[in-house]
Amino acid sequence: MSSVRRIPQLAQLVRRRFATTSNARQNTLRAEDTSAFKKLKQDQETFNSGMGPEEVYLQGGLKDVLLFRTTVFLTVVSTLLSGKVIYEMAQK
Repeated sequence: MSSVRRIPQLAQLVRRRFATTSNARQNTLRAEDTSAFKKLKQDQETFNSGMGPEEVYLQGGLKDVLLFRTTVFLTVVSTLLSGKVIYEMAQK
């Protein structure tokens, strides 16, 4: 029975917890004020600087170019080897 009497108190507690006032909204930290947001904006300016028709995934420098070309090479090789295995299995 005591839990039944607590229902109105619980409802009031839930309303207080989930309700926000305009004052509470004003005191929250804005995303534009964080250092992570500033770093993100700086990175966006770097990649959107109009360096040319280069793709975004290649604008990071030599490391990105090597990673991209290695990925393409391994994809082509694995596709060819998969085709070879399928061909050999079909011959048996």
